[in-house]
Amino acid sequence: MKLFFSIVLIQFSLLAFSSEKGILIPEVTLVSSEKSESLISNESLFIFQFKGFIDNVSDRTVLYSIDGVNNSKNLDVHNEFRIQTTPGIHSFQFFYNDLYYEIYADSLNIKEQFVDTYAIRFESSEFPVVVDKPVIYLYPESEIDFSLTIRPKGKLAFTYPFYNEAWKGSALPNGDITIENETFNYLFWEADQTLSLNIISPEKGAVINREETIRFLEKQLNAFGFNSKEKADFITFWGPQLVQNEFNYIYFVLNEEAINFAELVVNPEPDNVFRFYILTCPVANPMDYHYLEPQLIESIKREGFTLLEWGGSVIDVNYLKKRLQYL
Repeated sequence: MKLFFSIVLIQFSLLAFSSEKGILIPEVTLVSSEKSESLISNESLFIFQFKGFIDNVSDRTVLYSIDGVNNSKNLDVHNEFRIQTTPGIHSFQFFYNDLYYEIYADSLNIKEQFVDTYAIRFESSEFPVVVDKPVIYLYPESEIDFSLTIRPKGKLAFTYPFYNEAWKGSALPNGDITIENETFNYLFWEADQTLSLNIISPEKGAVINREETIRFLEKQLNAFGFNSKEKADFITFWGPQLVQNEFNYIYFVLNEEAINFAELVVNPEPDNVFRFYILTCPVANPMDYHYLEPQLIESIKREGFTLLEWGGSVIDVNYLKKRLQYL
């Protein structure tokens, strides 16, 4: 989840990248600056007009800060609000919810007795992805009959074996899954959906070169607790994709946070559910990401009926840059 007004050093840019157009579009645009006789000495007024909202949203509260002081205001019918302040240079932040990027606006300079109107354009933090090859392993303590329902955040694109509202079958402690007299090593699904990059902690992750890729994956999978078969399945799927690029950004979405991809409903309910997703994209210059800190991968404990799932998505580097640009 996005931490609003996290304490970071920010170098502000009034421009945001639009991957659709391939151009820079202002997030914060000065519409007008006019002197007002209704303001007295040492008074100034900002009017902020907000763009990018769905017209019928019920929650019309925008969180903001001015010069580091947090507050909130409700938008009027014109999607705007006013902030009266002193003349000079002021810094602002604006946040609506996790579906939109937070906006930073440093150094807005306003004159005494002036009304400055700015258009604030909120940009959606969601973008389309394919959730690639999530596979689900089941490890009961003894043979069980089960049903498993996937509730993806988008539309299922492919499943194997055949999926009709749920998978129903039996599972053995060695991981074998039997459905309609056929045995499978795992359950496979893919989906088309949108994803919010707010699930990424912008200070965490890694940029790995081609030669380090397999060693890096082995280290992270071992740390999580993959067995040899699961590790081979993961690496033989993701390894060939990653080594096509000289450098890759890699971020792992673990366990409860994987609800951003899909909800799994299992009967009987497992004692443990472990989920391991990779988000990745090729990057040109690894030094652009020199500040990233390694993610902490905690080891799982396989006790009782255990479900393990892995999957991931290739993301657009331009969306990644948008998420990371303020560090």
